Amino acid sequence: MANCRAIRFLSRLASSAQDKDRRKIVEAALTTVSANSRQFSTRVATYGLALRQVVEEPMEITIVAEGARAREYLAAAGTVFLPEKVVRVHSPTEDREEIRSYGYKPQEAVYLCRGKRCAKPVKEPRLLAAELRRFLGMMAGTQAREGN
Repeated sequence: MANCRAIRFLSRLASSAQDKDRRKIVEAALTTVSANSRQFSTRVATYGLALRQVVEEPMEITIVAEGARAREYLAAAGTVFLPEKVVRVHSPTEDREEIRSYGYKPQEAVYLCRGKRCAKPVKEPRLLAAELRRFLGMMAGTQAREGN
């Protein structure tokens, strides 16, 4: 099941770097592994986790802040259990172009997105955990409606 763990790792790496070439490699590897999935027996759960990680886009938490404020946002985000997430921290002064490449303003805020859906920017660390929970709840409701 090392292949499935490698797929999960590479999928996280592709998501954090928004790398389409790595994403294609992940999908090809998953296709190869799926052809042999009947042999997995009780270890099929590892394959399922890898498949879920590739199919479901991870929650992306992009923190645009520096120093103590960035640490406050990270601590607040860490209070919400969310194992499959990508967290990026960018300096509004040093990473201006990369921040703009995501479509965000290079000023202090936290952006919560999953796929093409995003919450309003959070501008206070004390509000982040509640907004993250609200957004996750909204996404779970949306997925439930789309699945029916």
